[in-house]
Amino acid sequence: MKISEILNSIFFPRKTEYNSDEKDYLVHVDKNVNVGIRMFIASNNSPTILFFHANAEITHEYDDIAQMYNKYNINFIVSGYRGYGLSNGQPSMDTSLEDSLKIFDFVLDHLKSLKNKNHLVVMGRSLGSTSASHLMLKREQEIDGAIIDSGFATEYPFLLRFGLDPEEINFSLSDGFDNLKKIKYFKKPFLIIHADMDEIIPFSQADMMFVESGSYNKDLFKVNGAGHNNVIAIARDHYFDKIRDFIEQL
Repeated sequence: MKISEILNSIFFPRKTEYNSDEKDYLVHVDKNVNVGIRMFIASNNSPTILFFHANAEITHEYDDIAQMYNKYNINFIVSGYRGYGLSNGQPSMDTSLEDSLKIFDFVLDHLKSLKNKNHLVVMGRSLGSTSASHLMLKREQEIDGAIIDSGFATEYPFLLRFGLDPEEINFSLSDGFDNLKKIKYFKKPFLIIHADMDEIIPFSQADMMFVESGSYNKDLFKVNGAGHNNVIAIARDHYFDKIRDFIEQL
């Protein structure tokens, strides 16, 4: 199996059981292909987070979390991927990165239509760290900061979970999403959030991102006692306070 096929197999799309409403938007990313995003606007003058969710999640599952961001007067826009939720098409490593640029540009145009000139932050959780890192490289001039929650610097944790030795298959970081290289070039404020007991993407990946980051203003928030899927449940208000403080200091 080719390395690209291995990495494409990490996507686990599923459709939504929720009905579409006025918060849903479809972004045209390719011929006959649209990706669903969901917008929670606190106010036209509030700062905005463009968030790329984790694997096997869908945008509608973030409604409660979005309300927390709105409580902090932060606009929250959550994006899916091809094949997830309301989106059609088939996800892959290459298309997810290309789509993230089109989704970002769509969101930027929408914010301009609202005459919103406040801060814009990109954020990715787990798999979403790939889209966030790509935007950190390709859209640095248009964003004010970046946040990665439970993300990965390299694909080594996934390959090892598949029972593959990266050296034996001659894996190079450039064969993958290349998150670490992209993060190195990003100079603007950067917040990393990671559980110290993450069983899927070890904390060492967050350490690696922090050390290698080229940001002039970076911070690593370790959530003690949490695993990969309960960071917010363990950190509770500290999670949102940390993000609010990060945005207020931009």
